[in-house]
Amino acid sequence: MDPTTDVIAQIVSRASSPGYEDWWAKVGHAGYCSSPVELRGRDGQGRSVKILTRCKNRRASVCPSCSALYSGDTWQLVHQGISPLDSELLDGRPMVFATLTAPGFGAVHTAALNGGRCRPGTPDRCRHGVPIRCRSVHESDDVRLGEPLCPECYDYLRHVLFTWHAPQLWHRFTVRLRRLVRQRDRTARVSYVKVVELQRRGVPHFHAVIRLDDAAMPSAALVALVHEAAASVRLTVPSFGGELVALRFGTQTDVQPLLITVGEGDDRRVASYLAKYVTKSVSDFGLSPRRISPRAVAALDLRPHVREILWTVLTLAESPGPSEMARWLHTLGYRGHITTKTRAYSTTMGALRAHRAEWRSAQAGADDDGAGANRGINEWRFIKVGHRNEGERLLAKTADARTRASRLAAREESACGGSECEREG
Repeated sequence: MDPTTDVIAQIVSRASSPGYEDWWAKVGHAGYCSSPVELRGRDGQGRSVKILTRCKNRRASVCPSCSALYSGDTWQLVHQGISPLDSELLDGRPMVFATLTAPGFGAVHTAALNGGRCRPGTPDRCRHGVPIRCRSVHESDDVRLGEPLCPECYDYLRHVLFTWHAPQLWHRFTVRLRRLVRQRDRTARVSYVKVVELQRRGVPHFHAVIRLDDAAMPSAALVALVHEAAASVRLTVPSFGGELVALRFGTQTDVQPLLITVGEGDDRRVASYLAKYVTKSVSDFGLSPRRISPRAVAALDLRPHVREILWTVLTLAESPGPSEMARWLHTLGYRGHITTKTRAYSTTMGALRAHRAEWRSAQAGADDDGAGANRGINEWRFIKVGHRNEGERLLAKTADARTRASRLAAREESACGGSECEREG
């Protein structure tokens, strides 16, 4: 049977089933999650109760609904640290937006600024006889972006070592920055929120909002200290044959002071910029977001650059690196959190979710898991994850897309003030 016909049959079967309305209500209470978790419990009368809850996966490729919710929570978390509700807290707070990148491991295809050619340099060749220039103008969806011009020249070993040790390198940066700040101002405290992005070449770099609390220095001074800390951090790690490799951040560190004015300025733009990265997935590289068996690497349909990264991870996991590296193939060797923050920066994800649950309970007499009657059940038993078939999953995804489109339209209409923003036909 044709796959499309099969899915349509599944949709019709579910929509015409006797328990459709009850099932659809549960799907709605789970936020039209694409991969909901089914739980069962018993109420006070001993009756079996089934609910669906969100999978809470941040990756858009896995669940668009939960991914959008996670992105919204990240936006709130970042924005609250930049522009708190109490505007007086903004007075005298140096604040910057910093991007710390990985160093270069070899020439790669890139999207030049202003739509220019990739690498229009001289027609030289590398020691392997490969031209080290590219006169193409790469579009954003070009699969060659981030891939080396000469794979044999590209230093995959340092690439993987940097990726694996990037969390520790970031930690050393924050320790160094705190020391530099205290040398200038003993009372100042460093607060930050950091989001990790995997670049097109498959290596992480860091975006962060860094703020000084109780400080008596301008943002320009903080900019200089961030540059100094990023340039001075080094981490020496073992490689093959006992050789030691020194890791550092790249030279293209970008640090911009944030100009915050209540209701204006950089606060919303920066929060949106960071929130979009938390939902990105390794699916852009052709990988599954779930763990990959080392035996499956050879059979995966991947670009040569990604495959070579995976082989290098496995080689290092066998000797001399830690064996647990093989458990992180699905993230190209990155083992850290996507988002981290200091306690004093702003609220927490847990607090945001608790506040949303309270609001939903007050508005609809229900918590995130369904009807208020379910509150009396203290113990739930896990049954399964996911919908019964692709037809049910498509119904949920379609409803989620429609709901989010309606919310976006309402938000735009509210921001525009009705007909004032209507475009001419």
